[in-house]
Amino acid sequence: MRPCPVLCTVTAALLLSPALSAAGELMDLKQAPVYRYDCQGTPVRARFHGDWVALRVSDGAPLTLARRRAASGARYANVDGTLVFWDRGGRASLQRGTERSECTRLD
Repeated sequence: MRPCPVLCTVTAALLLSPALSAAGELMDLKQAPVYRYDCQGTPVRARFHGDWVALRVSDGAPLTLARRRAASGARYANVDGTLVFWDRGGRASLQRGTERSECTRLD
C-alpha cells in the first residue's frame, strides 16, 4: 500500500481542527480579563473567552467550563452538569451539585 502524504495530512487536519480550535481558545482564557463575583459570600473570579469560562472559586481549584445551550444569558457547565455557572448581564448564579448561590458582579 502506498502512503498518502497529501490526503492523509488534509484528513488529519480536518479531524483535528475542532480540538486545535478548542485548545487555542483555552490558551486565550489566560489572557482574557478577570471578572469578580460575590456568590453569597463566596468570592469567584471568571475569565470568559469564546465558548469557555475559567472559574476560580475561593475554596477550590481552578475550573474550566464549556458553554451550554441556554434560553437566556450564557450558561457554562461541566460534562455531567454538577457544576454550572450562569451569567445574565452582571447577575449570575453558581450551582455546585444541589447547592445554588446567586452572584453579583463586583467590577
